Amino acid sequence: MLLVLLVNVDMKVVLRNYVVVAGILVVGVFLLSLIGMIPNLQYNRAGVIRNSFGFIYPTDFASHCFYLFLAISYLLKDKFIWTRSLFGVLLSAFIIKYCDARLNALSILLATVIFIYFYYSNGKK
Repeated sequence: MLLVLLVNVDMKVVLRNYVVVAGILVVGVFLLSLIGMIPNLQYNRAGVIRNSFGFIYPTDFASHCFYLFLAISYLLKDKFIWTRSLFGVLLSAFIIKYCDARLNALSILLATVIFIYFYYSNGKK
């Protein structure tokens, strides 16, 4: 609903604000959970420990990472393609290893491939 009401607003401004606010919150909660000020809830599924890093569920943390990755990649769509691609692969590996959120990890990898495709299909090299 909010995006419908923002008809005449530049989407890059909205995404930039989202990246700043959500990025600070996600990194802050992540760091606070690592030092023990916020509980890092851990779930056991078939012998695999899934960390939530201060969020209520591991998939919630992974979803925040996915949306932040999408927003950052869109804002930097014409720059740093290989740095963003490496970051996407490493973020995906981190989410698989520590959160076991397979769908979010696969979505990040797929988004990485899509961003690479559009980068090179537009004639940028």
